[in-house]
Amino acid sequence: MKMLPVTSEAMRAVGYEPMTLQIEFIDSDVYRYFEVPEFEYLGLIHAESMGKYFAEHIRDNYRFTRVG
Repeated sequence: MKMLPVTSEAMRAVGYEPMTLQIEFIDSDVYRYFEVPEFEYLGLIHAESMGKYFAEHIRDNYRFTRVG
C-alpha cells in the first residue's frame, strides 16, 4: 500500500486502498483498519489534529490488525 507521509505528533504516514486504512505511528507500529469508508480517510488526513480524529472516529470503530 502506498503510504503518504503526514505531519502529526501521533502518525508518521497514512495509506488508503478501498475500505482499508493503514497507519504508521510515530513509534513505528503499523496498523491496518478494515471496512473504513473513504470519507473517514479524508477526514483523517484533513483533520486539524490527526491524533484526535483517529481517537474519536477510527480507533474503536473499525476492526484492525497490527502489520509491523
